[in-house]
Formats: sequence, C-alpha cells, structure tokens
Amino acid sequence: MSNGNVTNLYNITSPVEILCPPGVSIGDSQCFCDWRVQLTGCPQEESFLRILYLLNTIVCFLVFIMITALLIWRTTVRGQRLIARDPLKEMGYFRPRPLECFLLLNMLHVSSRLLYSVCLLSQYLSSNKLLELFHDVTFTISLASLAVYLIGLIYTVPRSHITRYHHYSSYEAKNIWIPRPAIVDAFGFFVLIGPIVSLNTFAIISGSYMDNGDTKMAQIWVTIHYLSWSFFCWIIMLGLVYFGSRLTNVIVTHIEV
Repeated sequence: MSNGNVTNLYNITSPVEILCPPGVSIGDSQCFCDWRVQLTGCPQEESFLRILYLLNTIVCFLVFIMITALLIWRTTVRGQRLIARDPLKEMGYFRPRPLECFLLLNMLHVSSRLLYSVCLLSQYLSSNKLLELFHDVTFTISLASLAVYLIGLIYTVPRSHITRYHHYSSYEAKNIWIPRPAIVDAFGFFVLIGPIVSLNTFAIISGSYMDNGDTKMAQIWVTIHYLSWSFFCWIIMLGLVYFGSRLTNVIVTHIEV
C-alpha cells in the first residue's frame, strides 16, 4: 500500500486521534505518535522525541557508569553477596539481597534503555513488533528489580526475630508478622515471572497488529498492555508499602526494647 493510500485511509476512517502509521508523514495533527516506538512520521512531536531520546541516551550512559561502580564496590570491597545466606533455614528458595540485586537488574535496565535509544534514533529496527518487545523488555527488567527488592525487604528481618518477642500481645505480634517462606516464594515468582511473560506477550501482539496496519486492534491491545502494567505496578507498590511498614514496626519495637 502506498504512502498516499495509507494517509487517505487514516484520514477517512479516523475522525478522532489515532496512532500515526509508521514511517508515513501525514503533515497534520489528526494522529499522534506512540512515543515508545515511533520517531518518524509524527506531525508535531518528532523533533521533541529525538531530543528526548538523545538526552535519554546520555543520561543512561552516565547512570550505567554510576550503578556499575556502586555494585562493584558493594560486592568486591564490602563483600556483599547477591543471594542471602540462610544458615538457620528461615528463608525460602528465592532469597535475593535487596540492594545488590536491585542494582544489578537496574544496571541491565539502564544499559538496555541505552541500546534501545540508539536503535530508535538510528532507525536500526523497522518492525513495530521488535520495537515494542525491545521497549517492554527494558522496563520489565526494571519492574523485576522492584519485585526482587520487595522479596529482599521481606527477608531483611529474620523470622528468628519473632521468636525473641513471643511474649508480646497478639496486636504486637501482628505488627511484626512475616509470611512463611513458601508464601514468599510463590508471591516472588508471581511478581517476577508474571510481568515478564504477560507484558512482553502483549507487546508482541500489539506490535504485530501495528505492522499489519490494523491500528484499531493495535490500540485495543496497547490498552490491555497498559492496564496489565498498572496491575503489576500496583501489586508491587502495595507490597513495598505493606512490608516496608512491617519492617518499620520491627525496627521501632527493637529500639523500644
């Protein structure tokens, strides 16, 4: 289909704002660019998006250096491990050290964002399916870092801490409650594997529809994609708030004693 035919099709069938067809310059404001995967063919945003991704490339490079240096310092100089030891058998199979694993995954996130920005600016990848998948993988790595940090946060205070305060009232015991290792493992694998499988799958589906020119279905799957992102982000955020407050209660209780 020629550029003129594609342009006419989008102008006729779209009385409201829609995604601009990839690589086709319409020249008006009847469509909008998907900033995640599009730089060319945008009626108004192209210059802004290019500057944005150029700045993103520079910032990612600087942040990558800082995170890498901090991770090397903590693992080599301070002798911190990525996986927590469990001599008392208080933890499950999934026991990451919160800060070290958080830094490692965010180092991968920043480096992948750097590479993605370069690919987008150079137009190295032309397939929307590949662009959507690449874009989503970079952020699912970041989401995984939050999930890993959450699991590490749950295990920050050993379960043996509870046994030292068995004489507390039921209210105080509730305030220092820590879930069983099996529950932590199940929850951890859900918030870690769930986003990687579902979000990347939705990215491939929406990108495939966009490659085939079916923007209506693409928009539907993009919406599903965004809702799924919101779902997992809310779960992890609520988990951080909940277990963070529990950890605070334990620290306060320990100080008072």
